[in-house]
Parts: sequence; C-alpha cells; structure tokens
Amino acid sequence: MQRMFKQILQGPLTLGLLAAALLGCSASPTATVASPASTAQAPVMPVEQEPRHTIVFENDQLRVYDVNLQPGEETAFHEHRNDLLTVVLIASKVANQTLGQAEKIDQAPSGVLVYSPYQTQGPFRHRVMASQGQPFHVLGIGLKGDNHGAAEVLLGRPDEPSFRFPQGQVQRLTLAPGAMAQVQGLMIALDAGRLSSSTSSLSPGHLWWQEPGSLRNQGDAPIRLLQLQLDRE
Repeated sequence: MQRMFKQILQGPLTLGLLAAALLGCSASPTATVASPASTAQAPVMPVEQEPRHTIVFENDQLRVYDVNLQPGEETAFHEHRNDLLTVVLIASKVANQTLGQAEKIDQAPSGVLVYSPYQTQGPFRHRVMASQGQPFHVLGIGLKGDNHGAAEVLLGRPDEPSFRFPQGQVQRLTLAPGAMAQVQGLMIALDAGRLSSSTSSLSPGHLWWQEPGSLRNQGDAPIRLLQLQLDRE
C-alpha cells in the first residue's frame, strides 16, 4: 500500500493524499500550517446541522450536501458517520483541521472523487477553512447503505473513466457539442453548459436524478458529467 501510494503521489496530478485530508479522510495530509489549537472541547455538530452543508438531494440510499465556501469562510466543526463520497467541483486549495489536531493544507483538481468509509472507521470530526485565497466547492454524498466492512479510503482520479466503491460506481462522461449519451442515475455536472434535458444552464455542481433516457449537449463546448449508480442490497 505504501509503495502504491508513493507512485500515486509521484504521478502527474500529485493530489497529495490527495484531497483526502482536505475532504475529510483520515489519511496523512501534505503539510502542517499551524500548531494544534485547543479544539478538543470545541462543539461538534452532526453534518446534517452544519450551516455550510446544504442538502440538495436525498432519497433512501443517499443524501447529497453542497459545500461552497468563498475565500475567508469556514465550516464549523462537524461529524461524519455515514460513508462519504466527495466530488471536488473546482480546483481547491484549503485548510482542513481534524478535531484536536493541527490545520493542514491540501489541494486537488476538479473532478477528484474520494470515498471515505466512516461507517467502519468511526465518526470523523473536522472543519474546512477557505483560508488560502481560493474558493472551495465540493459535493459530499452521504451513503446510507451497508459498506460490508469496507475500511479503505479510495481515490478516483479525474482521468479515470470509472470509479468503483463498495456501494456502487461512478462513470465519467464527456459530451462534445451535439453529442448524445444514454444515462440513468444521479447525474452531476462538472462544467457549465446546456443539455437537452435541462430547462436552465448547467453550472459545476448542478445535479439531478435521471430516469433511463438520453442527454444531448446543446452547447458549443464539451461538458463533463458524472453518473452515479448505487447497488441495491
């Protein structure tokens, strides 16, 4: 595992575990930027109650949070208990602080996916701070289903066409202008544009539940999409 991780870090994207600490994973971060504050007794709220985590979609299998911080903004300390699939919507460089530990700086490009098995790792308590002069925008997909004992943080690189995790998979699609694709499931746009199924223009993070059918890119630029499908137990 250490050898594999070293190879990932030496790859062309160098995601620096890669968004893992940045997005709330328990993996080792890339750099320490501050001494640990006295946070051990800081109030911690469930992620569902954290004001910066806006619930934008929910069904019996998942709950999706939109987290959009402008420079200088931060979340409160909050707790994740469900497994989490995080989608980085814009290239990000932010500070992340696990409760009782030092702040860390992490960065990741648009399109990175991180799967964190908090169901088996135990609750994870942290906060995120857009203190590096850049905005921070991710979707956090809380997974309600059984992870069957999964214990490994998984990374989906932006150049990988598919990403498998214990409860399902994500397919990456890029629609050229005028191109069409058959899709179904939870759809997430990574780029601005316009699709045949949408009555409004897309922006990064736009998501919707798609019944089986087709989508056509009606714009003049390619659109990157994610198609999330969960396994039924």
